Amino acid sequence: SQQFKKFLFIGKRRNIELNEMISFKNNWKTQLIKVLQKQGREKPVGNSSEFFVFPKGIDFDMPDFAIGRLYWDSWLIYRARFLRIPVIDATPSLLYLHQIHDYSHHKKGFKGVWYGEEAQKNFILSGGTQNRFKVTDADYWLTSTTGVQKTSVTIRSFIRNLRVLGIINPRLNFLIFPIYVVLLGIFKA
Repeated sequence: SQQFKKFLFIGKRRNIELNEMISFKNNWKTQLIKVLQKQGREKPVGNSSEFFVFPKGIDFDMPDFAIGRLYWDSWLIYRARFLRIPVIDATPSLLYLHQIHDYSHHKKGFKGVWYGEEAQKNFILSGGTQNRFKVTDADYWLTSTTGVQKTSVTIRSFIRNLRVLGIINPRLNFLIFPIYVVLLGIFKA
């Protein structure tokens, strides 16, 4: 983005099931979109980021995560927010696909990927549950019509942003956290 020297682009994924080869010679984009529509998967899923784009020179000081396992991706969003690097959700403006797959690449399958030793180590390295930031924790959106803009504020996002503010400003958390808890309780009631 031209308005920021530092930034982290992220985005939610759209799953697609491919059972045949796709030729990238002719109309491949149209073919993939038709498959996506036929499967009813046009909308993004989940709240985890499928990709990360940032300029050279940003030092996130990343721990020794096992990439391809859990938690490192949500930590990266947390870390960018902690470092006051603008996080931009590009989901509304880009189409990118995640091919649905099984977990046969891990000897313990799904359980190994999600609950195995590497996932547990990543959880500890990430700082735990409080540092599990998601795409909805982005500061900005990138849209194809308006470009980069501040995310809109809803009651839910206001309460979450209050929590995020406490996490990325640990010295202020003793003030922010009680307010967050009260507002969350009111919102849930």
